[in-house]
Amino acid sequence: MTAMDLSSFLRLGTPPALKLCLPRFAGTAREGAGFSYPGFLHADRDVRSAQEVERLACTAGADTQLISPDEAISALNQHKRFQPLVIFGSRSNDAFPTVVSKSRLSELVTFSFSDEWTITTRGGVSYSLKDPSRLDRVAYTAATDYGVVAGLVDEGYPTVFIVAGLGGRATEGCGRFLRESWTELARRSEGKSFAALLRFDPPVDPNDSEMVEFIHLKGAKAAVSRRRRGPL
Repeated sequence: MTAMDLSSFLRLGTPPALKLCLPRFAGTAREGAGFSYPGFLHADRDVRSAQEVERLACTAGADTQLISPDEAISALNQHKRFQPLVIFGSRSNDAFPTVVSKSRLSELVTFSFSDEWTITTRGGVSYSLKDPSRLDRVAYTAATDYGVVAGLVDEGYPTVFIVAGLGGRATEGCGRFLRESWTELARRSEGKSFAALLRFDPPVDPNDSEMVEFIHLKGAKAAVSRRRRGPL
């Protein structure tokens, strides 16, 4: 597919632009280093995921702009028409609940967070990971992680893409998947809202994912595709 096809898939306007909304975390102090940062920080995995999407946007000749969750919430609540928006992360992103309430995401997948973080698809299949914030690196790497790449096309609202893993490596991997597999997503979604459920088998690697479910709003049933992708 061409850059024009990509522009159509991303729903880019004129001039073409894409807004990126990453979770923000409170500043921190580095023990023993003698300094602290009082502002907001971004997680490195979220940034890497955003870089993958930036590369995709550049292919379509689009500018990218980083916006805060508060800006995204304000725009959605005011029904503003603006450039397409990419939300990175789920529970960690303050804008995510507003996207859920203002879109048809719940008709594709739902997220729940307790001792286990879970993604449930429209067909009732659930994919879970123990709360990753409580797992050390060894335990997390040895678990199976899951993520979602979704495109939400709702009349009267800007197009919103969701790039969210249960854990950080899956979020990074979802950004990579969107960049590498947008042609397949465009073909299968046919311009409708969609969600692709990705699995990251242990040892969890952002470069290695499998799409285990593909759901879009046109069909009565969820379509399932299984495909293995190795490191580049």
